[in-house]
Amino acid sequence: MRRCSIVVTSLIAALSLPALAQQEQKPANPDKPAQGDRPQRQRNQDGQPGGGGGGGGGRQGMGGPQLNPERSAAAWKLQAEGVAKRFDLDPTSTTTLVDAYAAARKENQAVADKAREEMRKEMENDSGGDRRETMRKMMVKQDEIQTASRESLKKAISGVLKGEQLDKAMKSLGSFNRQWDQAVDAVAFFKLDASKQQKALEAIEDYTLAQTEIGNKMRAMFEIGDMSGGQKLREEMDSARKTCIEAVKPMLTQEQAIKFEESLPRGMGGMRGPGGGWGGGGGGPRGGN
Repeated sequence: MRRCSIVVTSLIAALSLPALAQQEQKPANPDKPAQGDRPQRQRNQDGQPGGGGGGGGGRQGMGGPQLNPERSAAAWKLQAEGVAKRFDLDPTSTTTLVDAYAAARKENQAVADKAREEMRKEMENDSGGDRRETMRKMMVKQDEIQTASRESLKKAISGVLKGEQLDKAMKSLGSFNRQWDQAVDAVAFFKLDASKQQKALEAIEDYTLAQTEIGNKMRAMFEIGDMSGGQKLREEMDSARKTCIEAVKPMLTQEQAIKFEESLPRGMGGMRGPGGGWGGGGGGPRGGN
């Protein structure tokens, strides 16, 4: 068990400390994005996103870059609408699902940001303390946050989804996955027709579900202290990424396909096996149910 603790806390420290220490930059003019928003993303003469960075932009945090509030809200709306269409929900039920999901994501983000800031201050004030213990506390706290957020979301949407549909929706919507946000944000810029956009959203949601499953496997390895299956998980993630790209690519121009591919992490990039990151990262703990 001690070996497991060392493995987990060492990895989380490597992944998390830079994000915890980073100070958010605020714009001098509220009508202009903060420095670092949409890094390396320019618009070409056709209005398409250009440059590197895929679906980047906004504050960098655990679980991947965090979009600015406007783009986050737009991504959450598209995610919930995509799920609603898969279940063929009526307009009223769709609105309920969209609103409940947006509220859950916003609340989760606020609570997670507050907890992250508190942890950052604790680490600064206790520079000589046991860093592994701090990482352990971080993992426990983020598990608590994610569990509470999922329970709240499940209760809010239980009126429009039941049984198997509810369980399926919670696996994706309950992941609070920022990488999902990034990919959906990228697709939103392409302004595809309704049919193509829905197909793209479904492929991205399936990729998110694969991330969740792989995240669960990673979590299990951490908990028993056996990382021998790490290479297999990397191969599974590469395969899931490739499947998503191949499903979406035929609906895009060559330039759009490049931008979409850039929005998806390579290998295990962004995965946070034990906990899923503050406010949602790849996978999330225990499947997000």
